[in-house]
Amino acid sequence: MSEVQKYPEWRQLMSQIQPLLENGRRDFTYEELKELSGIDIKTFRGRGQFYQFRRRALKEWQLWFECVPGVGYSVVPPGKQPVCAIKRVGYARKKVGMARAINELVRIEEMTPAQRLLQAQTAVLLHDLSQTFYKAGRSFAAAASSLHLDVSPDDLKRIGDQRKKPKPPDSEDQTKAS
Repeated sequence: MSEVQKYPEWRQLMSQIQPLLENGRRDFTYEELKELSGIDIKTFRGRGQFYQFRRRALKEWQLWFECVPGVGYSVVPPGKQPVCAIKRVGYARKKVGMARAINELVRIEEMTPAQRLLQAQTAVLLHDLSQTFYKAGRSFAAAASSLHLDVSPDDLKRIGDQRKKPKPPDSEDQTKAS
């Protein structure tokens, strides 16, 4: 019979891994993670528990754990976390591309008029979403080429302000101005 745990595995992992992180550990093999959490993170349930831990670690400790294929997970240095974020945008862009293909490559002749309408509306939404991903990718590339390693928090705020689009004036504002 297995040992009863006080917490879910993700919480167990948080409490077990924190002292190791404080002592400078940054790399963890699958076996070490299994021992620390009490569950094999290569299984479906174990992976879910690890992902829950990873989200909590990001939120509470501002640390991101990136997969090292065939080995385990490693803490990403703060300067590399934006690279991981951009990589996730790339994954999402590919998923949207697949969604577009699924929606576009359909046997239209076998669909009812209502289904065709839904398919056309979905196509428009997916097209707009995919364009957003491509624009974001170009913006990431431009920002990456213009940034230097010694970026200050003020620089980051300025970059964020430049990305914000001005809001169109409300109709009330236009009537007040007249």
